[in-house]
Amino acid sequence: MQSKNIKLVASCIAMLVTLVISGCNGFENPNSTDVANSGTDVAAADAGNTADAGQKAEIASVDAGNAGTDTSVQEVQQVEIAQQEVTTDAGPKPECVTKTDCDDNNLCTVDFCEQGKCSHADASGDCDDGNACTLKDTCSAGACKGTPVDCNDNNPCTDDFCLGGVCYQGVNNAPCNDNDACTQEMCSGGTCQIGTVTDCNDNNPCTIDTCDKTKGCTNTPVVCEDGDLCTMDWCDFETGACLFVNKVCDDGKAWTEDFCDSFGWYGVPGQCVAENKPNGCSKDTDCKWDGNLCTFVTCNGITGTCGAIDKNCNDNLPCTVDSCAPSKGCVSTPVNCDDNNTLTTDSCNAQGACVHTPVGTTPTPTPTTFVQLGFVAPVAAEIHVFHGVDPSDPAKNVESIGLAPYVINLNQYEACGTADGIDIAVRNPTTMVWWCGVGDGTPSKAQLSVSVNGKLVTPTFQIEIGACSNGPEGNLHLSKLQLGCP
Repeated sequence: MQSKNIKLVASCIAMLVTLVISGCNGFENPNSTDVANSGTDVAAADAGNTADAGQKAEIASVDAGNAGTDTSVQEVQQVEIAQQEVTTDAGPKPECVTKTDCDDNNLCTVDFCEQGKCSHADASGDCDDGNACTLKDTCSAGACKGTPVDCNDNNPCTDDFCLGGVCYQGVNNAPCNDNDACTQEMCSGGTCQIGTVTDCNDNNPCTIDTCDKTKGCTNTPVVCEDGDLCTMDWCDFETGACLFVNKVCDDGKAWTEDFCDSFGWYGVPGQCVAENKPNGCSKDTDCKWDGNLCTFVTCNGITGTCGAIDKNCNDNLPCTVDSCAPSKGCVSTPVNCDDNNTLTTDSCNAQGACVHTPVGTTPTPTPTTFVQLGFVAPVAAEIHVFHGVDPSDPAKNVESIGLAPYVINLNQYEACGTADGIDIAVRNPTTMVWWCGVGDGTPSKAQLSVSVNGKLVTPTFQIEIGACSNGPEGNLHLSKLQLGCP
């Protein structure tokens, strides 16, 4: 029953606030008139609540049991606790009664109590933030703020700080700047000391390395320019020296002079120009014959120029004296073996020596053991000699090839192994055109000098299928009789 009494009293306090508190303090004698009045007031206060007659009887019974006694301290504390926990239809306990209940201990706020609730507005004016290293402390946004004491001595070599309202400057070893970009400085003893000089070397010999006090390092490329558009100018990355190399002009034609026009005489400066050489040629027909029968004119494919080449008049015959007359060409004069002796027969042997055989003596014939063929041509000529029998194919002749003047030595089998002798074909080694006669624009085989064992012979023309089959001359042919075959 005691707990119900406490709850009832707490409910009273919540509704009547200060009046209930004072009324409850006089709740000492349950038999007094005040107690009866108080019970009446409580009953009136609970009229709108759910307390019924039974609860009132219990309260009266409790009050009667406590008659003649004072409310103990313990009961008051229980009442206060119940006051905080129990709510009624009037709502929770107010946060404040006066503004002193709202004091937040902040000098930079103004405290208010309105309708039982605390509020705080920002205040203005001077204050003290308790920090000796700030000045002009004022309230701002509800807080006391001051301006930090300026301990900066404008020396980058000191660390500036405030302690207890006193400024201190401690020295440091930080990098510093003397406004010279070409030096690297460091603080020492509170001052900026000049350190090392900035190294601007970029290890490139083709740059000029300098240092500007404002900008720092600059690496300016070396300018290699000779003003000639016909040279390629650059800097040697190994030595740093300027190189000027002439522009290469080559149109791939041997008969032209190729060069670079530096001054624009032929059009655009720096442009390659190709001019025909004074005696330039691309083929033999570009060269004009000079009328000298002891030379023939040909085009040099390497130099691209025409040139006269002396004819080789050596007929490789041991018994002739070879010479050349510009108006006649090659001349082969037989060796004169005449000893002016009527009692001898004079002749020249295969070694080119004169033999004087007494008259009436029959010389011993020398059997044919070899045949030496010699060929001399007025122009470049490629000689093809078809002789003997090809061992791998009896139906074919062996082919030997050489450039005039050409000498070929054949043994008896090679020279005389065929049924009808030896055939000879000739062609231009440059154009690879066969000599087929005057009619088709190629040299005539009649211009070829042929010798057998040192004696000039006259080969016959033999039209055969193959080289010059459509020409008027055909192949040259040497019979077995001309070859001295048995």
